[in-house]
Amino acid sequence: MRIKSDEWEEYKAKSPSWYFPIAVAAYRTAMRKSEIINLFSTRLDLKEGFIRLRPEDTKTGCGRSIPIHTDLMEVLRKDSKVRPLNNDHVFLRNGQPVDEN
Repeated sequence: MRIKSDEWEEYKAKSPSWYFPIAVAAYRTAMRKSEIINLFSTRLDLKEGFIRLRPEDTKTGCGRSIPIHTDLMEVLRKDSKVRPLNNDHVFLRNGQPVDEN
């Protein structure tokens, strides 16, 4: 179910800073929660503008390429400037991978 743009704007405004990139990824890609939380930077093709999931990344076991919306691209580029060297996860909370629960 898609939310209305005014609802989306309100949701974004209320999102904690660590969660905001995850919310944008969910809204703009319709990826599954586990695909977003477990996304590695090696799956991002920022030059071509795609998230390239491998079969092992998906519930169905089928890889796919997901176009990166301009809103998400902005978030990903901003977040990629400040990344811990010891972690390849795209989305972090306090420098650690986000727990799925």
